[in-house]
Amino acid sequence: MREVDSETRVAREMRAQAALETRQAAYMAQLARCQELLAALTVWSDSMGDVTPDEVNWANVGDASKVAADLEGVVEFLGLNVGEEDEEED
Repeated sequence: MREVDSETRVAREMRAQAALETRQAAYMAQLARCQELLAALTVWSDSMGDVTPDEVNWANVGDASKVAADLEGVVEFLGLNVGEEDEEED
């Protein structure tokens, strides 16, 4: 009986280790995807949303406002503080 218990324990430990490695790999893959999305967002922002200053219209303002609101939601979800130091000094 003790031998079976030992084998069972080893098998459980191996499954637990495999599960940990799977979770870690999945997490790293999701973080890599976040980096890709941030890079694309940076390109969009640096190019002013592919709009020249003379072409800006209210639809562009609305698009930028929507992106900002969505990003604020992400920042809030993550519990990050952005711009609060500036607000406290006013």
